[in-house]
Amino acid sequence: MRSSIEGPITAEELHEAIKRTPVGKTPGPDGLTLKYYKTCKKFLSRAWLASFNGLTEPAPQLAPQTLSATITLIPKPDKDHALCANYRPISLLNQDVKLFAKVLALRIAKHMRHLIHPDQTGFIPGREGRDNTTLAINLIHAAQRPGTGPTLLLSTDAEKAFDRVHWPFLFRTLHHMGFGPNALRWITALYDFPTARINLNGTLSSPFIIKNGTRQGCPLSPLLFALSLEPLLQAIRANPSIHGVCVGRHTHKVAAYADDLLFFIQQPQISLPSLIELLREYGSLSNYKINMSKSEILNISIPSPLSTHIQSTFPFRWCTSSLKYLGVHLTPAVSNLYATNFVPLLRVLERDLTRWAIPHIMWFERINVLKMNVLPRVLYLLQTLPIHVPSAFFRSLQSLFIRYVWAGSKPRLSVTLLTAPRSRGGLALPHLQRYYHAVHLLRLVEWSFGTSGKQWVALEHELAGRSRTSLPWLLGTAALTNIPAHPTVSVTLTIWCRLQKSTQLAPWPSPLLPLSHLPAFSPRLLPLTDTAIPQNPLPGLYIDGNRPKAPKDIPLSHPDSFLTTFHMHCLITYLRSLAPLDKYTRPLTTFEQVITRKTLPQHGISTLYGVLQNLSPHTPSCGEMGNRTPPNIHRGRVDSNVRAQYPVFYCYSYTRNGLQAAVAMV
Repeated sequence: MRSSIEGPITAEELHEAIKRTPVGKTPGPDGLTLKYYKTCKKFLSRAWLASFNGLTEPAPQLAPQTLSATITLIPKPDKDHALCANYRPISLLNQDVKLFAKVLALRIAKHMRHLIHPDQTGFIPGREGRDNTTLAINLIHAAQRPGTGPTLLLSTDAEKAFDRVHWPFLFRTLHHMGFGPNALRWITALYDFPTARINLNGTLSSPFIIKNGTRQGCPLSPLLFALSLEPLLQAIRANPSIHGVCVGRHTHKVAAYADDLLFFIQQPQISLPSLIELLREYGSLSNYKINMSKSEILNISIPSPLSTHIQSTFPFRWCTSSLKYLGVHLTPAVSNLYATNFVPLLRVLERDLTRWAIPHIMWFERINVLKMNVLPRVLYLLQTLPIHVPSAFFRSLQSLFIRYVWAGSKPRLSVTLLTAPRSRGGLALPHLQRYYHAVHLLRLVEWSFGTSGKQWVALEHELAGRSRTSLPWLLGTAALTNIPAHPTVSVTLTIWCRLQKSTQLAPWPSPLLPLSHLPAFSPRLLPLTDTAIPQNPLPGLYIDGNRPKAPKDIPLSHPDSFLTTFHMHCLITYLRSLAPLDKYTRPLTTFEQVITRKTLPQHGISTLYGVLQNLSPHTPSCGEMGNRTPPNIHRGRVDSNVRAQYPVFYCYSYTRNGLQAAVAMV
């Protein structure tokens, strides 16, 4: 890992950094934008590489002008602008330094999951904030089981965490983690007497030296902050006086998204003083500071006398009904999550759509408003809170959408046509219930990877008492009995069963059925492998089309023995009692192919939503309407006789190739 970071920067890495940097950002003090580097990269690459690769030598440093920045103050909305604290500073760096930091960030990001514990999900590739909220829901559920001690949640508020990072502590941490001399020189060069000037009302202040904090706008800053915070999180995990929630063999004490820390505390009379002392010690070394008065406690299962004592002893704010973390409200009872989060969102969306119902906005643009503004807000809640959401919520949203699109008038197109993808003549209005299903299908995909990298997957495995990898494919067999009720697992399995019955997503039984979990499977039927761990065989190993294979055609240890033949007969008889044998060897569906890839698809929810859209009821296109397609379709002008004879609507979209007409039957 060290050697992959230490090598000289190459032209390919520079071009990749230019490609991955978004266009349209405001330039730094030198006024050179990313477009300048995109256009002139053939001429600039050699000089750029020589300049930044030369920083590995003992003497060279970056010029002071290169490390300068311009700080612009943005007023916070609904605040008193006479106070300096109510302005948000935005730092603008020179583009050449940002590209240099981007190259380093791309190198280090490949190894962050090995350097940072899964407790930290902020800015780590492959981890998301929803991992923390799903983990919190599971731990709240676990804390309410019989025999679990008093439990509380503590959300801490860090005071300007990124701006307070102490550089000597940061570099000692990087050295301790094993970063090589070249990487340390490169990172040190970015923090070698940087300067900034404040742009206030078009006037620049005198330059001043920055002495602490990770640089705002630098692509490397989030990774450096996560690395500098890891000693604190490791000390919390290793401290025996801080008691977390134990589930199985694992103890969960903290979930972090950058500087947003959520602690799971048991035995609070012992744990809270130890945690406060550890935070104070870490702050004295790293300049990290917790605002105690803004940090919040949520009572999960603490009795009244103890809660009164904690409120009077510790300076934290006590939440009465819910605690806000990463934009969602966590409640002591998981059953209250829907009413606390989704119902208020519905009221806010109804108010916003009423306010945005401006007459001159066309209905095409109204659909875009719903896709760009409303969909992300709903989808964020569906991801971060994978709980049961009743159908009435989606019906209310759909009613709001239809009323907004048609400005309160009678709908002129069916919902099926509006929500169909553009490739099938639709208008791609978001179908939120299908997005809800796609969120839970993505959970199934993550279950199939086992416990690697996702702590909530292992936690759900412990709480539900079954392996998440095999569970979806075993439904309908005798392998599953007494699965306990669970606030997230039960919902995902219910949606999965419904989709299996109503769509061709993955018709049961699947070729991915794990035979080793069936009661009729014997260890004598395990195939020979080169590894010590036996494979989890699938039906295709024992079935050829609609006929069972002979034992000698399967790599078994004793194919000619009577016991092997007997157990093979028992397995085939059991499989036949479930379905014909050819069902187990059918071609894999699109969703099953996603499962077998063993990697999360890019834009996973959008990908799975597209799979569900393709399985939805078909919308007729122009070619499929046969002799019902009216003649003389041109520029949207159709006389009244044609309209009466052919009940169709015309939806036009201007593309690069000219005017295209999509005709669909109502």
